[in-house]
Amino acid sequence: MLQGESLNEHHPAYEYYQKREHRVMDTLTRAVERDGLADPRREARTALSMMNGIRVRLAQESGIGRFSGRLECLCRLPVASTVVRQ
Repeated sequence: MLQGESLNEHHPAYEYYQKREHRVMDTLTRAVERDGLADPRREARTALSMMNGIRVRLAQESGIGRFSGRLECLCRLPVASTVVRQ
């Protein structure tokens, strides 16, 4: 919830979440680069977007299981399997 609210550049947590996302993207990009995918930054952004979507869904629907359990289907995708192993 706080992360969503911090999308407003005037929010006190805006800078924190911007820096956090850059760190996560850099880490994911390096992980994808090791597997030699064509566009590592795009693949990392896709994986991060999917993981963020899972977090939102879990917050909305408490009965769908744990985050780690939801990553199982995500792990079947080439880019995600690279990232999740990290």
